[in-house]
Amino acid sequence: MEHIFESFNATWIAYAIAAVVIIWQVYDFFNPKKPTPNAQPEIYQRLEEIKRQRRERNEKGVFNYKDLTKYNGFNNPQLYIAIKNDVFDVSNSTDFQEGGPYQPLVGNEVSVNFAKCVGDPEYFFKYGEVELTEEETKQLEATYAAFKANYKKVGTLYKNLPMSDNDKKHI
Repeated sequence: MEHIFESFNATWIAYAIAAVVIIWQVYDFFNPKKPTPNAQPEIYQRLEEIKRQRRERNEKGVFNYKDLTKYNGFNNPQLYIAIKNDVFDVSNSTDFQEGGPYQPLVGNEVSVNFAKCVGDPEYFFKYGEVELTEEETKQLEATYAAFKANYKKVGTLYKNLPMSDNDKKHI
């Protein structure tokens, strides 16, 4: 028994403490603490103000691109889609719900997609930027008329509403 205690000396204790400190530093480096609301109140106040402004805008039927992307059925139970910058509520249509053929289009401005009869995300939010043929324009007008007749318009999509650079990365 004495042999075990003899090898257990201050050096091993120092190694153990050093290992714990190193592990703690590595953990702290890869898991930085998030600032608390009390640490930077002006930042949190500004974030809350932005959220409040977005809610008010959406209640008035005013959407920017980032606002619309939230109504995709994943982040919000409501399903919105924009055609010719008019935002329609398609929540009650099984075609736009999860598993439906048009579900990937939800939460986007898809005028060009319907005009060209494609589901390619490359054309999301491209209304007014992509030149359409006469046939594609007719297709878009027919689709727009069908949406106006069958779905409730809940707002208008405005391209130039303020958006942070961080918001732009997510559309």
